[in-house]
Amino acid sequence: MTVRQCHADEVIALRHMALRPHLRPDEVAFARDSQAGTAHFCAEDDQGHIVYVATVWPEPPPWQPCTTSAWCLRGMATAPEWRRQGVGSSVLEAVLAHVTTTGGRLLWCNATLGARRFYERAGMKKTGEPLEEPFVGTLVAMFKEL
Repeated sequence: MTVRQCHADEVIALRHMALRPHLRPDEVAFARDSQAGTAHFCAEDDQGHIVYVATVWPEPPPWQPCTTSAWCLRGMATAPEWRRQGVGSSVLEAVLAHVTTTGGRLLWCNATLGARRFYERAGMKKTGEPLEEPFVGTLVAMFKEL
């Protein structure tokens, strides 16, 4: 398994399949995907297939809009056959290292209820009230101070 920083185009297929199958592939790109400061991470299996992706960029959380050293984590997606095998933890470690190296002091995300425990094991904490996202379900805001 190899975790590396990758290009925006490399995360789209898995992001589409795992997170947004109700959309067309060309609709799953985030507006920030190609902007300066955005970083994408991919985990590849031994055959070079991308099995896990994540995207992160500098952005304050909605509950602390004045925070200048915060980063938003989006689009963490796993190929189904690779779930619960530690790949996500490796990708999240790479994300945290990147954020810390670039001066970030807070990482936050909106996690699905199914992913909440994953983020809690990584030291993230829930904040605020759950919110409903059409086609996605209930999300909880989570953060980790770095």
